[in-house]
Amino acid sequence: MDVKVSGLDQVVKNLEATSEQIIQALARALYEDGNALLNEAKTLVPVDLGTLASSGYVTLPEITGDTIEVTVGFGGAAKAYALYVHEGTGPAVGHASYFPPKEALEDWANRHGIPVGAVQLAIYRRGTKPTKYLEEPFNARAKGFDQRIGRAVADILK
Repeated sequence: MDVKVSGLDQVVKNLEATSEQIIQALARALYEDGNALLNEAKTLVPVDLGTLASSGYVTLPEITGDTIEVTVGFGGAAKAYALYVHEGTGPAVGHASYFPPKEALEDWANRHGIPVGAVQLAIYRRGTKPTKYLEEPFNARAKGFDQRIGRAVADILK
């Protein structure tokens, strides 16, 4: 059996001609996937006033050389506590006990009618459980990521 491949030069030229389109398609797909991840994460964020949930963000794609970067995260007004809510604290996660500052808990304790000292003591004794509001949906979305991104490239190559 003989197989003859012809037109390979044209295929290479076509790929080179569409390379910028492919990069832009990949960037769009990463951004869309980041937004889907953020939306899933927001459903897992504990809500009191909504500050943490509303601090979620997705950056626009940054293309540098052969790298496309999109960042999904939480911060802003919730920057001081977002990581603690995600990762948990103290004995609840196997770390040493700590006594959180009164200022960090005062508003919450007052809104819930609980003496701030009681909240501090409970956190000192038990810690806080992790919520993994970003990690869990990220890990779940990892399955199928290559297919979702691959579809963006396939659409350009059609």
